[in-house]
Amino acid sequence: MKTLIVILVLFSSHAFGKIYNCTITILEGGDGKITSSVEILPYDILIDTGNEEDEDVLAILDYETGKFKDMVADINSIGKIYFKEPSPFSFDNLVLPFYITVNESDFYTGFFFDDTFYPKIISIREHKNPTAIIIYDTFDLWGGIHKGTCE
Repeated sequence: MKTLIVILVLFSSHAFGKIYNCTITILEGGDGKITSSVEILPYDILIDTGNEEDEDVLAILDYETGKFKDMVADINSIGKIYFKEPSPFSFDNLVLPFYITVNESDFYTGFFFDDTFYPKIISIREHKNPTAIIIYDTFDLWGGIHKGTCE
C-alpha cells in the first residue's frame, strides 16, 4: 500500500504545474541598463503554470480558408496569470492565459496577450534565490522591462 501512495504522489506532482506569488516592479527606461533605470509602480501577480499534460501548438492559419500554413511554437502548457489591482495591464483584477513554450521544471518561458494584442514575454527562473521573474512588454509606454521576485 505504501508503494501505491508514493506512485500517486509522484504522478500528481508531475501532472500539475506550479504556482508563483510574485511582486514585480516596472523599470522606467527599459533600455536594459538596470543602473540607469528608475523603479516605478510595483504590482502583484499570481502565476499558475497549468497542467503539464496540456500540450498544444501555436500555428499560422490562412485567414480566408482556415488551412494550416506554418507551425510557430510548441506550447508545453497553458496556465493563468492573476493580476491584482492595480497593475499596468488593468486597473481591476484580471485573469489572462499564460502560454508556456519552455518548461524545465525550474525555468519557464512563455507569453500572454493583454487588450493591446501584443505579446508580453515572461521568464521565471526558479533556480536563482529568490525566484526571479522578468516580463518583457513589447508595447509598453513605461519602459518595457518588468522585474521581480516570486515565492
